[in-house]
Amino acid sequence: QIILDDEPPVIEAFLNTLDFKSGDRVSANPLLLVHLSDDKGINFTGTSIGHDITAIIDGNTQNTIILNDFYLSDLDNAAGGSLSFPLQDLSPGEHTIEIQAFDVANNPARTSISFIVIDAADGMIAELTATPNPTNERTSFSFSHPRFNQNVSIELSIYDLSGRRIALLNSRSDAGIPENQVIAWDGRDSAGHLANPGIYIYQVKIFSSSLNISIESSFEKIVMIK
Repeated sequence: QIILDDEPPVIEAFLNTLDFKSGDRVSANPLLLVHLSDDKGINFTGTSIGHDITAIIDGNTQNTIILNDFYLSDLDNAAGGSLSFPLQDLSPGEHTIEIQAFDVANNPARTSISFIVIDAADGMIAELTATPNPTNERTSFSFSHPRFNQNVSIELSIYDLSGRRIALLNSRSDAGIPENQVIAWDGRDSAGHLANPGIYIYQVKIFSSSLNISIESSFEKIVMIK
């Protein structure tokens, strides 16, 4: 006698990092991370009507997010895989997101997580500047974030105009970010070479593991001269 395995897929959902716990606080633009596994494999072809991998925010089925195209099978296990999808412009307050998926036998599974989006006023990187700019070597990046009084890690990335990151500057604060945070750059790339003359863009990202918040600034320009 053949016994058919009708166990549904296993779905794990997170926001920003795998350390996320349902009910955590996030910024208005978190990254949805989903891990899926099933002995038969996951149905992500999009050819079975109503059997897509989907995400629904706050029960709003009119704006169901189809995630099939973002799914990648694991290299060492074709029966499982993962996906990441950027959520954008979520309103402050409490939210839920429900993930649904099917295995190749179309057995369904659902899971949901809740989270709290912090108000923009609590998650705004302000007054981001580089001084001097233009510069021929050294410069200092400054910004303020007076209401983010948490232990944080800071990353300042510098990119060329092709989008390649040439330098990554790290900082850490155990007492919250002071009103005027400053990160110095010696004008050199990650290999230790002085950056070529030209236009570069830079961005600050702040991570709080205690609040599970990841926020980022807009991109700004800096000019390197001879």
